Amino acid sequence: MFSYFKKDLEVILDGGPCEFGIESTIVGFENNELIVYRLGSITLEALESVVGKVSLKTYAEDHPKAPGMLSKHYAPQTPLVLTSQIESLAQQLLGQNVGLILFQKRDLKLPYSIEVLSEKGSFEEAAKHLYDTLHRMDQKGFDLLLIEPFPDEGLGRALNDRLKRASVTETHYTSKNVFCV
Repeated sequence: MFSYFKKDLEVILDGGPCEFGIESTIVGFENNELIVYRLGSITLEALESVVGKVSLKTYAEDHPKAPGMLSKHYAPQTPLVLTSQIESLAQQLLGQNVGLILFQKRDLKLPYSIEVLSEKGSFEEAAKHLYDTLHRMDQKGFDLLLIEPFPDEGLGRALNDRLKRASVTETHYTSKNVFCV
């Protein structure tokens, strides 16, 4: 964590691993309507089962109402590409200095450093490992990191939100002969 903030903070008190792995869900009210400002460990489905339909307002470049609403948030220094075509893109990048991050374990016959967020395919386990894995992979000197999205349901929706904010937003990314679309 200290490497992420570098010179911005003089001291960080480390309370150990977070129980849920990602930040909390942040909600508020606008015109008597419940608004989710940041998706988090309490899922949209869990909220709606208690209070009914809620609205999402998770992006705000000007005057965000909650932390994590900017389009870029907790991005690693190494460019991160979020892709549902991780295997085919990795094949195209053979020979490049690329790291792969997978949601769950599967057999990819690729000569890359591969990190798995959940051996069992559990959203909760993946959430607990996400930031630590991103920080660890960021320190390995890769030119590019590829990560696959989660199923867009439950906690996967919040995890995808974090990945979208951490990933390269340009349509194209080029560096050291790496080209991604």
